Amino acid sequence: MKRPKRTLFERVEYFGLTTEYADDLPDKICGYLDPSKDARFIMINRNHPRSEQNFTIAHELAHYIHHHGKGCFPLIIILIRMLKAFSSFKWASNSIDRLRQFRSGLMEGEANFIAMCTLIHCDAMDDVNDYLKRHPEKKMLFVFSKTAVFIARIDRFINP
Repeated sequence: MKRPKRTLFERVEYFGLTTEYADDLPDKICGYLDPSKDARFIMINRNHPRSEQNFTIAHELAHYIHHHGKGCFPLIIILIRMLKAFSSFKWASNSIDRLRQFRSGLMEGEANFIAMCTLIHCDAMDDVNDYLKRHPEKKMLFVFSKTAVFIARIDRFINP
């Protein structure tokens, strides 16, 4: 039996979150996940185009599902803690900063990938196309995401 597809906003509600909009966010801020321990909302910059807003909602939802309140990348955390023991040395301090940036980059890349997969799976291709026009550097993200969604659909068909 085929399950109905959930819209992006139904997915947000499914996880107990709400979507809120703000007019006063700086232009560089697309949105953010409620930073409290028990996150309740995703805040979106109302001044951005709809496609950007929807990508941001999917991106922040990915952070909520995969990163929020979870210890991730334990090896990196262990390395950071070990380097803190040598924090009096300049090289240790620089290494801690690099590891934190690397960890942040991994989490952001993963959230971007999941966001693109979510939009493709929700049949929000108008949003995807408009987003890619505004961010052509993310074209390969789309190609990988489209492939991942296609493989997931085939797998679901073969293994119901």
